[in-house]
Parts: sequence; C-alpha cells; structure tokens
Amino acid sequence: MCTIATIICTILAIWAVIEAPVEPAIGVSGLYVAAAVFIPLALWFGIWGVIAGYLSCIIMALYLGYTPLFAAVWSLADLLEGLIPILAFRAMKVELNYSLKKPKITYGLTALLAAVFVVSGAQQF
Repeated sequence: MCTIATIICTILAIWAVIEAPVEPAIGVSGLYVAAAVFIPLALWFGIWGVIAGYLSCIIMALYLGYTPLFAAVWSLADLLEGLIPILAFRAMKVELNYSLKKPKITYGLTALLAAVFVVSGAQQF
C-alpha cells in the first residue's frame, strides 16, 4: 500500500509543481490541494502514509534535477506536513470516525468541491 501511495503522491507532486509553480520559489506549488495530500494520507495510513509522502517528494526533487542530498533535506518539509497532524491526533487521542450521518449530502458536496477545483485549475492555464 505504501508503494501505491508513494506513486500517486509523486505524480500529484510533480503535476502540482510543474503545472502551477510559484515564482520565484522553485519547487513550490500554487495548487495547494494537490500539495496537501500528505495530511489525509498520513491520517489514513499512519506512519506509512508519512513515509510515502516523504519518498514521493524525494522522487519529485530528483525528477526536477536536484541532488540526492538536497532532495532528502528539502523533502523534510513534506515529512513534517504529514507527521505533525498524526502526532497531534494521537497526542489528543482523537478517534477517527468515518461513519457519516448523511452520506449522500457529504458525497454531493465533495463532488461539487472537486468540480470547483478542476474548473479553477483549468482557468489558470
């Protein structure tokens, strides 16, 4: 599962950084939703999600032409992006409950939100 998550995160990271760069910050994306995938990944898969996010950022940095040492250090930000929320959830003993009271409304709003992201992303190009 960690391998699949790493592949998906790598594709999202490369797409987010190449398609919507923030000038003059190299490697920073303006697509915050695609860049923030590491948080739910960490909450869903625990430490394996954190590792997948970190590895995907290293692969993206190597793809962009950075040195391995720079990629390893630079990717620590994405490691912390997933690690801090999971540590906070565990410290506060939050139990994630995925049962929804009104799933049709929740899924409908999620689909609407996804459509808004796609349309707003398409307008940038």
